[in-house]
This record gives sequence, structure tokens and C-alpha cells, in this order.
Amino acid sequence: MSVVVSFRIDKELKERMDRLKHINWSEVVRRAIHEVVAREEARLRGRTLKGRGRPL
Repeated sequence: MSVVVSFRIDKELKERMDRLKHINWSEVVRRAIHEVVAREEARLRGRTLKGRGRPL
């Protein structure tokens, strides 16, 4: 199941995106969010391991 998430960007960026119609911006955003979440989860796991089970 998916949910809708919205965010704001400035008008100039939106205009630039509109000129690049061949790009699926929803997919770009989904991938970027997924990568950041995965990276941060890994970083937090590393902190827990270094702290012997206790978050730093």
C-alpha cells in the first residue's frame, strides 16, 4: 500500500523540472528518499554497534 507525501519546491526549480518532461520525478523522489532512509538506518545501526547495544 502506498501513501501520498507532498512537499514544496521553489517556482524556478519546478519550471526547470517541467522542461525535463522525460524524467519521472515521482520515481526520482522515491529513490532519493529510499537511499537517504537506508543510509541513515545503517548509520544508526553502526552507532548502536559501537556503543555496545546502547545508542550514542
